[in-house]
Amino acid sequence: DGIVFVNVDPLTILDGVMIRGCTDGGPAFGEAAICGWFESSPTIRNCVITRNQGLLAGAILIEGGSPTLENCVITENECLGWEGAIVCRFGASVRVVNCTIANNTSGGAVGGICAPDSAPRVRNSILWGNSGAQLSGGISDVAGCVVQGGWEGQGGNTGADPLLTRWTCRPRAGSAAIDAGVASGAWGAAPGTDIEGTARAGLPDAGAYEFVDSDSDGMPDAWETAMGLNRADAGDAALDPDLDGLNNLAEYLNGSRAHLADTDADGLDDSEEAILGTSPLEPDTDRDLLPDAWEFDNGLNPLDPLDFMSDADGDRFPAYYEYIKGTAANDPASRPGESQLRRV
Repeated sequence: DGIVFVNVDPLTILDGVMIRGCTDGGPAFGEAAICGWFESSPTIRNCVITRNQGLLAGAILIEGGSPTLENCVITENECLGWEGAIVCRFGASVRVVNCTIANNTSGGAVGGICAPDSAPRVRNSILWGNSGAQLSGGISDVAGCVVQGGWEGQGGNTGADPLLTRWTCRPRAGSAAIDAGVASGAWGAAPGTDIEGTARAGLPDAGAYEFVDSDSDGMPDAWETAMGLNRADAGDAALDPDLDGLNNLAEYLNGSRAHLADTDADGLDDSEEAILGTSPLEPDTDRDLLPDAWEFDNGLNPLDPLDFMSDADGDRFPAYYEYIKGTAANDPASRPGESQLRRV
């Protein structure tokens, strides 16, 4: 799993794909979900890069070259060994334009973009909710961005809240990202459309999504169209077509679908996930190999990745073993029988 670019030129384009679930066992020797090696200069655009793990970068490792990252959502990735969702080194000249880089974690001091010996240009992007610093200290060529904690850069940046939806990193009405970008400059120009094909006019929004809401109901037109709603009818924000207890506006804010009561088919409907704080898009929010619904039904915490080895019922069997054997983790009378046990 994962993608490796080796000595590719600027004509190489990766467009419109989701890269998800790559771990430290991928073809890039676990370094990152996407690696650019040996002066590679691809364009990576309109991509969602999420829930990956890497040893040197949570999402993208760039070693030399002049790649472009454009209209990408980079979220929920984890760097296990170093620091940064995006790591640029060996003099890489990276152009990051209209990207949303949010809610990534690392074992180091930087959770967003780390460039120990490189000078990336960052324009019209959102860096928010990443662990530690959003940018490493040497990055100065930053403009038209929303950066948590603020960032001076080339000016025009803001530290105001972009009001991102939790699981999909889309802007809400009133977001500081709206009209926060710069249209063009020596670095080039903002892309003419966003990640979903919505046209950017006038001042572009920061981030991968352009917030256009024709009926001012809090739901952007592109999302309403994708959900089969009416972007000219503000009244549909209060409707609940899938009868899951969340109206359409709440579905947008929670990252779930308007016509599916259980978006990720994990046994918890979307309103239950909203109450629990679990992802409506992932059956296993905390990535501990135990489905959210099973954890909830067995008295475990679907947001705690460490409880898969817990023994809450005191029967001397860890939760994960009980899950794979089909017994309950909260009932000492429910335990794997002798026929299910094997000597190790």
